[in-house]
Amino acid sequence: MPRGKGRHETEYDVDLAALPEMVREEVALLEEQILADPDREYQREYGPDGVIYDFSEYDRLGITIAFERDGYDFTFLRLTDRRGSGD
Repeated sequence: MPRGKGRHETEYDVDLAALPEMVREEVALLEEQILADPDREYQREYGPDGVIYDFSEYDRLGITIAFERDGYDFTFLRLTDRRGSGD
């Protein structure tokens, strides 16, 4: 399987910039995990809006990554302090 490519929406970059540097580094590792293992389902939710919510490090960092997937392309939409989709 080819490796996915990711891009950030502006809101995601704003959320990311507000985090401490150490947490930003952890988020970068989470992005890599998403790109490397896109079909993983454990600790991911699919929201009613079609957005995927990865909360695999929520207990440690208190952050959920919201993203969309189109084949091998990923768009990181926002970071949230809610566990999963929040539904």
